[in-house]
Amino acid sequence: MYAIRRLVFYLFAALILTGCATRRYQPNPCTKNGVAPKDIRSLPLPKSKACRHAVAPKYTNVVDNDRRFVRVSDSFCELLGYRSQELIGKTYDEITAPKTSDVSTIFRLFKKLGYMQGLWMFVHRTGKRILIRYESRLRPDSLIETNIEVVDHLR
Repeated sequence: MYAIRRLVFYLFAALILTGCATRRYQPNPCTKNGVAPKDIRSLPLPKSKACRHAVAPKYTNVVDNDRRFVRVSDSFCELLGYRSQELIGKTYDEITAPKTSDVSTIFRLFKKLGYMQGLWMFVHRTGKRILIRYESRLRPDSLIETNIEVVDHLR
């Protein structure tokens, strides 16, 4: 378990050191007024700008400075097996694995840089683990918006 925690920490550190986490929040041209359409393919891409999301905004959520959910998409709720009312107010630490003390350190660094992407693991309500790829941005209103896509469903 210790080896997994260290691996996750080093993956985050590698992202930061390689410059992947140095971009500031910019409105995404793939969204309309900051809200992703239900089907991203229905929105034409702008001619002058490419889509800035490396991760398609299928599962989205917004958290506050304490990493508590403020807003969650219906698809995000379905992915984890919760209703939105159950997720609002929960922290990321309650639905992610592995449990590690490095998360708060990484979160402080993220707030300083304003952008982060990588791999992480969610825990479904039933205990099943879900490997995800995420992209998080610090918004101008100090909330954190995250787009997620599933890489694999484990056990």
